[in-house]
Amino acid sequence: AGTLQGSRFSEDFDVNLYATVNFGDLILGKTIGEGQYGVVSRGSYFDTTVAIKQLLDVEGETYEQTLKYIK
Repeated sequence: AGTLQGSRFSEDFDVNLYATVNFGDLILGKTIGEGQYGVVSRGSYFDTTVAIKQLLDVEGETYEQTLKYIK
């Protein structure tokens, strides 16, 4: 498991720990980037500025293959 140092996670942060976020708690803002696998928007989560990545459906890709982009 990782530790939080300032506003960044240390390198040993365990990316296998997932948090569930209720989409209704997010306020989606302006798109700040996009690529083949998703769109990244600026937004807020309980008054905290966050980057929100929405994964796109990629034809022919399995659920397991898609999970690698969450990490």
